[in-house]
Amino acid sequence: MLRFIAAGLFILLSLPASAERLVFIVGNAAYTELPRLENTLSDAKAYQTTFAQLGYTTFYHQDLSLDEMYEAFEEFLVRIKPGDEVAFVYSGHGWSDGAVNYLVPIDAPRGGGDLVLKRRSFALRNGLNGVLDEIEHAEAGFALAIVDACRNNPFEQPKGRKSVRLTRGLSVVKAAQGTFVVFSAGEGQEALDRLPNDPPEQELSVFSRTFIPRLLQGQYLEDAIAQTQLETAKLALQVDGHLQHPAYYDQTLGKTCLSDVCSPDSGANVSNVVARPRVSSEPLGKIALHEARSDNTCAAFRAVARDYRGTDYAVLANYEGASVCALEYPYCDTSNIRELRDIEVSPLTSNGLKLLQQRLNSLGCSVGGADGVWGQGSKRGLLEYSKEAGLKIDIETPDCAVLKEVHARPLSQFCPVSCKVYEQLVSGSCIRKSCPSGQTLSRSDGSCYTKKAAIPKKASNYEPPQGGANCFVFNGATHCD
Repeated sequence: MLRFIAAGLFILLSLPASAERLVFIVGNAAYTELPRLENTLSDAKAYQTTFAQLGYTTFYHQDLSLDEMYEAFEEFLVRIKPGDEVAFVYSGHGWSDGAVNYLVPIDAPRGGGDLVLKRRSFALRNGLNGVLDEIEHAEAGFALAIVDACRNNPFEQPKGRKSVRLTRGLSVVKAAQGTFVVFSAGEGQEALDRLPNDPPEQELSVFSRTFIPRLLQGQYLEDAIAQTQLETAKLALQVDGHLQHPAYYDQTLGKTCLSDVCSPDSGANVSNVVARPRVSSEPLGKIALHEARSDNTCAAFRAVARDYRGTDYAVLANYEGASVCALEYPYCDTSNIRELRDIEVSPLTSNGLKLLQQRLNSLGCSVGGADGVWGQGSKRGLLEYSKEAGLKIDIETPDCAVLKEVHARPLSQFCPVSCKVYEQLVSGSCIRKSCPSGQTLSRSDGSCYTKKAAIPKKASNYEPPQGGANCFVFNGATHCD
């Protein structure tokens, strides 16, 4: 159970005095091994100009390697304060493994297995440390993601398209409460960089050229993307009937205005925009809390506690959701956390550690016995898992988020098979080595050796006295009667 100070239920906390508007923009074009893209940098710079006009502080980057993307994004994350309005814009190659959407840095390899490509890509949302996950952990009040990438395999490319079709299924992003995600193309579709009749001065992709002007016209975000969907689809059909239907995933309440003024008229221009005061979060918080009570899930209460932090609705959500979350997270020690947002970083109970050990063993990341005691063998197994998954995991004190990540992994031989020195790998299994006839296998170094013949004992030349005489030994000599 979560502990709360009872008096806190009756205190109405104040909202943050001033929420910042921040946007992180990445445009990747100069890929070292993959095909270079034509309009991504122009798109990224156009978004930088647009968001600056909308009052956002912009953090612009282009042609980033994987390490540079991590470093730049970490610097951006430290700027986010609870309640800030945050946007993320990406233009470049993208792909999906059917469950997670990935953004591709410029130093990504041309080929390789899924594990290699995942390690060399940047996850949009994976439930742990993707872009949207980290923004959620930073407690942004609102998050917008605009991804102008095709979300499939970029490792071959027809001219004029951002990547080719991928035969595997693509995943629908699971956006958290308070998040609005926009894709330039729908599932399984390709995002067009250009149209056949584009003049040389047209530097924006088909999606960006229709979406960006609507953001500057003061339209609500929902209206802007709806009109963009129609216009983009119409333009894409000019390319041999190509299908490109931008998709969006909205987990916000009401309509979203990126500026201080928005117009309900989809065809509005700046002169027609009417100033609208920002709506207080309290009435929406009351609705959200009521919905959480009806849903009665930990996720619902956590969403209210996060989205309305600083209000009495968040306090109530933390209090009422405590028992619900304790039931849904039986392997997590929730006794010392004060807010639902901390539940996934709470330590594991002994049973939770045992379950983690069992799962790691099932994935081939051997920890030894699953006894709930977190020793050196368990740490080595989790370290091996983290390397294969390309994740940064605290192997000393794994928390509930680690258990969630490992348990979500499909059961298979995830970690490489590691055989003992006297074994050899055969068809994915460790088999004891065999030695030629007459030789013995050494368990210490795995070599075969021939045992030395035993040296026979030297026969004694002592003969007992005859006749059954009584004998005794005195001063080393035997004397008989």
